Amino acid sequence: MGNTSKKALCFIASFIYALIVIGTSLALSGSQRLDIILNYAAKSFGSLSEISPISSAGDGVYLIHSPGGTEHFSFGSDIYLMFDAAPFIAAGFDPDRLSAESIYVTDGYIVFASQSVHGVDSPSDDALVVFEEILRNNRSHIHYSMEQDSYELHMGEHSFRWARDWQSNSMGMSFLLDPKVFIDTGLNPKTLDGWTSENMEMSHGSDAPAERLMRSYSFVVQ
Repeated sequence: MGNTSKKALCFIASFIYALIVIGTSLALSGSQRLDIILNYAAKSFGSLSEISPISSAGDGVYLIHSPGGTEHFSFGSDIYLMFDAAPFIAAGFDPDRLSAESIYVTDGYIVFASQSVHGVDSPSDDALVVFEEILRNNRSHIHYSMEQDSYELHMGEHSFRWARDWQSNSMGMSFLLDPKVFIDTGLNPKTLDGWTSENMEMSHGSDAPAERLMRSYSFVVQ
């Protein structure tokens, strides 16, 4: 096939894609039409739940788990991040020195209770319905990172992030923590097993890179 034919096919493919995007946009109405990020954030989370199943804790509370079961994102009437305390304690973290009321240790887990992202008032038997309502009610806390091609639910200084497409993105699910609150209790991030310390571009707030402790999981089939 000649270069001219290849260029023509590329143009046709791009034109068809543009028509699909326009058609999708027109099919949406009102504020939905203007909020593509919100719509696709919910759809991507639903897709993630197919490979990382959601479990119910009862009373309309749901959890999505990391593959190893050492980290959890809990959502319902309240929003929590939960992660295994053992590697933090081994790296110098002292729970008795915690000053933030939103972070505590219980049953072997460090628990972060979000004060800025609010849960739902009425429980539902459908976890994805609950999650979509949380996204709608906390729209200013949802961000999309083009660099990471992922969505982020920003909960103050800590975040839960999921890939737009877990089948092609090696960071399918990520837990992001501000290290300061842990360093202040004695944590040495360099010795924290399973987590990496990254200076990363944030998808919210300042344009300056911020240090984060990150635990990321890939679901890409090799």
